[in-house]
Amino acid sequence: MSLSTTAFALIEDEQRIWGVDYDDLRGWHVYPVDDPDQHRDIDPMTPSEIVEALVDAWKQVP
Repeated sequence: MSLSTTAFALIEDEQRIWGVDYDDLRGWHVYPVDDPDQHRDIDPMTPSEIVEALVDAWKQVP
């Protein structure tokens, strides 16, 4: 069985501090800036929505 994954991440000091992923098992989910070790299910996102979310996440980074 081959899984399809699409992942976007903001990395700092070799650690993910934010991310949006899609995989065949969990669907779309986000790793929020306030707790990047957890994932929260989300509705599918377009590429422009992902870029907007990345900009918002970047603004939250201290």
